[in-house]
Parts: sequence; structure tokens; C-alpha cells
Amino acid sequence: MKKIIYNRIVLTCFSIILIFTACDDEYLSKIDESDISEEDIFSNFYNYQGFTNRLYPYIMDYKNIIFASSWCWGNETVSTATDLNRFSNDGDYFNILNSARAPIIDNSEKTNPVVGGVWTHGWRGVRGANQILANLDLMVDATDDERNVIEAQGYFLRAWFYFEFASWFGGMPYVETYLQPDDDLFIPRLNYQQTADKIGEDLEKAIPKLPKSWNEAPYGQATLGDANEPMATRGAAYAILAKNYLYAGSPLMNLESQGSATYNNDYLNKCIAACVGVFNLVNEGYYRLYDFDDYSYLFVNSKNLGVPAATGEKIWGAAHKNNTFNTKRSTVFNSVGGSNNYNAPTANFVENYEMANGLPIDDPASGYDPNNPWKNRDPRFYESIIIDNDSISIKQTKRAELYVGGREKAKDADTGYGQRKWNPIGLTNLDGWYQRRAFYTTARIRLADVYLMYAEAVNEVYGPNVVPTAINGATMTAVAAINVIRNRATMPNVNPKFLSSKEVFRERIWNERKIELAFEGESWFDIRRWYVAHLPEYKEMYALDFDENYTFFNKRLIKTRVFDQKHYWLPFPVDQVSIYPEWTQNPGW
Repeated sequence: MKKIIYNRIVLTCFSIILIFTACDDEYLSKIDESDISEEDIFSNFYNYQGFTNRLYPYIMDYKNIIFASSWCWGNETVSTATDLNRFSNDGDYFNILNSARAPIIDNSEKTNPVVGGVWTHGWRGVRGANQILANLDLMVDATDDERNVIEAQGYFLRAWFYFEFASWFGGMPYVETYLQPDDDLFIPRLNYQQTADKIGEDLEKAIPKLPKSWNEAPYGQATLGDANEPMATRGAAYAILAKNYLYAGSPLMNLESQGSATYNNDYLNKCIAACVGVFNLVNEGYYRLYDFDDYSYLFVNSKNLGVPAATGEKIWGAAHKNNTFNTKRSTVFNSVGGSNNYNAPTANFVENYEMANGLPIDDPASGYDPNNPWKNRDPRFYESIIIDNDSISIKQTKRAELYVGGREKAKDADTGYGQRKWNPIGLTNLDGWYQRRAFYTTARIRLADVYLMYAEAVNEVYGPNVVPTAINGATMTAVAAINVIRNRATMPNVNPKFLSSKEVFRERIWNERKIELAFEGESWFDIRRWYVAHLPEYKEMYALDFDENYTFFNKRLIKTRVFDQKHYWLPFPVDQVSIYPEWTQNPGW
């Protein structure tokens, strides 16, 4: 059997081959110089799984590779420094691609050699997944279950990397074979929905062969516990499938593929069915929503602080080497040990938080007092937002000074707000816990998101109050799914005044996503797929100015985001789309 020769392929082909064949140079150069054959690697399950495990660290984790809130590219936060957030707000997407602090293209090794960038490591992941699928016939020393789970991971991982590509760049050339130098490499670019169809096919193949839990599977017994946590499971595949179809059925994607900026019911029905797959696993006890008393554990480490790991709500996340997690200095004030790179919540984003009675602050019946704006708000407000005079240290009596002339207002948070999510009190240099937070995985999709996806899809197809009985196993209305999330946060059910039509209820669903998933990197993807990111209300970013004694509150425009039609997609690297005409650049770039 011929030896593996990846490095020779790279040396002898054009740059398009570099994309489709690039792999871990250090690892593969050792193989290339050895007598290890493909049969040695792929003939038995344990070696095959070891090869497969090498692909998991290629999964992007926005919260680990760089500061969590730097990825908040909607109108959630404003940065005080030159970072991803500012590049995005300035519409400077090419700077994002080329920045060493934004591992999108080639810079992942510079910032983190293990958990890498969307583009470079994504293509390595696709190449590796195709290699997994191409060599299944060589696996002779394995049980049927072991063969099945290897095959399923190949389809799952390929689907995930393509979902990442499509979410950022739009439709892609979909490579389904383990390419060799003499293969036809001029693969045409698909549109978004065609790409989503391919992703869906891969996940549908993976789902029945993936375990519900690796800890329960015979082949998972050697790696019980943390080592099994980031592995592909049936629930993860269902959740990604749901998000894939929700995105494909959203107005931006339907505009690009079908010419109409409306929801596509066919894809939304597929999203609903995938969500039901997750809910079935919830009913079997595999996932659960955290109690609200434990809500903050979803966003801070568990193990090194003596609190339980937030795994019950996490459905899918990325793996980290040595159980480490990047510190979140962009959510820590300078006065307690942060950096000069603070990302402050905008005042207009904070306005999305409802009153505790369940009404928006602009509703005349809400009881909102503009001269006492932080009283009686949604409990998630206090879990996610730092307001003036909040304690920001345990060891010292230090409180946030967010009024005009105050310490944090002047240095970090001109918006008048700080960020609590990802930064509970005590996780600072000043308190000595700064380097102690660590995750083995962080959630890319958690159960709350699945309820929200279900609600959005059901509402658009069936309205707020109808159970989609056409979908096998569906038992909830859209409003019932939203109320599950609201009730967990001790919020009341959606007020009946918002249930008169899908258009009216749509606004509440969108708002619920903003609040529940605040600062988790979802907003930019949401406002793009809804096709609203170009509207003034999503471009304007405000601060709230007030004095120390709260005698006045003034809302002030501090920035208008640059967002034109071309900003709905990142541009492809120019050197890649110049290789052959079938791979077209995104419009406007």
C-alpha cells in the first residue's frame, strides 16, 4: 500500500490544492518520513479514531481563540480599541481576514495552534473528513458500531466545517471526495441553499450512526468523562441540522438563492423536525435547561472555581487543549485588571431587555421609568449587564463608576454599561481568580437556542398558537417554546397582545434571541440572516449619559456602523477566488 504523501501533494500543486489538501504539517511530515501505511492507520478502530480525533481541534471556538465579546458584531457592543469588534463596526472586513488577532484565514497558528481559524482549519477539517470517508474499506479490525461511528463522524465533521464556511461566506464549492493532484479541482461554487442541502444530506447520514452519549457507548469507555465531551453526538447533529435549515430558510439566504427576502417554509419545516430530534433526547434525559440560579455557570468555569460544569445545556462545543480557556479581558474593567480593549454594551442594545412584568420598555403599560431605568428589568439583565454602582470586586470595595466623569465611564465604558456575562464578580486579576477559569468545551449551540430556533420556524410557517402537527413528534406551539425560555429566567409568559399574528410575534421572538443569547456571538449572524443589518436601528449605536446623582439621563449617538449590501457576507480571500472562474467573489468585494 502506498504511503501517505500529503506534503508532496502540497509541494506539487497550485494554491487551490493548498486549500483542499493542507493538513497538520508536523504530524504528517513524521508520517511521510516513516513506514506507516494507510493500512496501519485505518485498519483498526482505535487508530482510525485517533486520526479522527485530530480533526476536532480544528473546530473554531470564538470564545477561546480571542476575547469573547470581540466577536459581537451586531450592535451589541462598542470596542475601546482596534480589534475585531471595531473592524466589523467600521465595515473593514479585509482587515478582519488579514488580522493576526482574527484567525479567519492563515493566522490561526500564530494565535493558537490547536483551535484555529474558520478558513484554514476549516479546509483541513474538510480534507480530513473526506479522508475518513475514503478509507472505510480498510477498517477490518472493528465492530459494526465502531465502523458506523467512524463513518458518521466523517459526515458530521464535513457538515460542520461547511456550515461554518457558509455562515460567514455564503455558498461554497462542496468537496465530497478525498482529492488527489490529478482530480478535477475546478469545483463550481453553489449558492447558499444548495450548500445547505449538502450539509443536510451529510448530517442525515450521520444522525442514526452517532451515539446519544459517548460515555454510554462501548467505544467511549476508554475516554470516559471530559475527553468524550466535545465528541460528535446525535443531539449535536440534530442541533446543527436545525440551525443549518433555519439559516437556509431565512430571508437573506432565500434572497440570495431564490430572489425573495422572505422566509422559506420548506427549510423551516426541516428545521422544526430537527429541533424535535433534540427535544426527544431532552425527554430521554440527555439534555436539560439549567435552573436560573445556575445560569451564570453557563458562561464561566466550573471546575477551577468549585462549581459544577455547565454541560447539561451545552449540545455542541469545541475542544480545548489542556482544559484551558482564554481569559476574557475585553469584559474586565481596567480598574480590576482588564486591558485597554473593553467591549461595552450599547445603550440601545440594553433597551431590548423587557421589564420584569414581561412588557417592552416602550409599552405604555410596562411601568418603565426613564429616570430609574434599571429597576424591575428582566432578571437576565442583571446576569448580563453591569450598571452603575454594581460591585466589580470581591477583595476590595470597588464599584462601577459609569456616570459622566466616573472611572469606568472615562476609561472603558463610554456607553454607560459594562458586561457581566462571561465575567462574574471575582474573575479578575485584582481578586486573584483571573487565570483560574477554564472550560474543556464552551457551547456553540445550547439547548435554549434550540427552543428559540423552533419558535422562530414554527411561527413563520404556522403562526404563534398552532402546534405543527404535520411534523412528526412536534407538540409545542411557537409561543410555548418561547415561554420555556422565559419561564426559566422567571419571566412571565408572552403577553397575549403580541400573539395576534406571526408578524407581531416575530418581533418578540427576535427580541428573545437578542436577550437570551446576548454576547454569545449570535447577533451578527441573526441580523444578517433576517436581512435587517442595513437598517438604521441596527447600525446606530448609543450611549447613556447620566450624572452621579441621577438627576439626568441622556441618550447619545456614539457611532453609526458601516454596513452596506456587501457586508452581508465576508469576502473570500482574493488569491483564492482568482484561481478559477467557477469560484466567484461575493458581490461588492
